[in-house]
Amino acid sequence: MKLIFTAVAALSLLICLFFVVATVATFNSSCECSLGHTGQRTRSVAAGYGELRYSDELADFGRLGGTKSTEEHLGYELQKETRPADPRTGEAEAISYQYVISPAYPMVLFAILPLIWVVARMGGRRRTSGGHSDASDQPPAKAP
Repeated sequence: MKLIFTAVAALSLLICLFFVVATVATFNSSCECSLGHTGQRTRSVAAGYGELRYSDELADFGRLGGTKSTEEHLGYELQKETRPADPRTGEAEAISYQYVISPAYPMVLFAILPLIWVVARMGGRRRTSGGHSDASDQPPAKAP
């Protein structure tokens, strides 16, 4: 069980370090990665200027019109555009959105397990005021 926890904590640390490096590398620039197209939808992930963004957008949203709404909360933002159904073309109502978060959230989230691992490792080596470890409350036995 300890080996599994150590492996998961190591993976979590690598992901945390990835977010740290990506944030530092794109702090004054932007980098976008397309996740592909499905019909009229385009999905992408972007990092830059101190934020991470996931987009799921419709290609023709600008010319067909729609209503925009933005919800801002503590460190994240959801931008949503809704296009009403068009009876002329038979298109159903559609939603396009962007989810924007501060990179501090995934950094903190993925740093929790490595910190727990470090605290657990250091907890077994703690010393008491008498200079003995917590593992044995008795002083070492003397040889006869």
